Formats: sequence, C-alpha cells, structure tokens
Amino acid sequence: LLTRSPRVHHGGIAVDVETARRRLEAERERLERIRDAARSMGEDGAIGGTELSHVGQHPADVASDVADRQTAAALESTVAVELHRVEAALERLERGTYGRCEICGKEIEDERLEVAPAARTCIEHRELESRLPDAVLR
Repeated sequence: LLTRSPRVHHGGIAVDVETARRRLEAERERLERIRDAARSMGEDGAIGGTELSHVGQHPADVASDVADRQTAAALESTVAVELHRVEAALERLERGTYGRCEICGKEIEDERLEVAPAARTCIEHRELESRLPDAVLR
C-alpha cells in the first residue's frame, strides 16, 4: 500500500488527492514508455519505409515484419486510448469529480482506484464503464 496523504473532501467526497495524482502520473509515464516502445518497434521493422525495401527478403520474413508492424500499431492504438483515460482522470481530479462513480454518483472504492487509477465507475458498475461516452455523465 502507498503511504496515504490526508484525505480531503474533493468534489463532495473524501479523496486522497496527492496519492491519486501520483498514481495517475505513474500510470501515464508507464503508458508513455509502452507507446514509445511500440513506435520504435513499428519504425525499426525490417521492412523499412520504402515500397521496395522487402525485395530480396524471404516471403516469411516479410510476413513476420508486417505482423510485427501490425502488432506495434495495435499496441500503440490501445495505449493511446488508455493514455486518454488517464488524462481524463487527471482532469476529473482538477475539477473535483475524481473518485465518484459516473453512473451512481457514489465514491469509487479505494481498492479499485489503487488497481485502476483512471476508473470512472465503482466496482458495482465496472462492467458498464466501457460503454460510457467520453463525456462525463455526472
């Protein structure tokens, strides 16, 4: 467990603001490292940037290079979504709405925020979170 700073009433609920900020910033840094590695993997592929760079390569090597680039692109896309969620959580923290379930309005459990610092819903509503629009409901 992280050392907890004093809880303050933030947007009507008790939130450990500094711990939340540290968790979110650490998650952002982790995701940025993954994104950078994915970009590097996609750019460093053996295919290179030209149409003819694969000429002379064995077809299996070309296929492997294409698969690596597709994997890197998919990873980069997934990480971009997660980064957006972290940035949105930091914005909620600034607005005073961080830590409140966007469905029922109750406080999100500390255990959930520790595991998923960008969570927008309480444990009860976690299955609905992926269906929420980007705009905040509450």
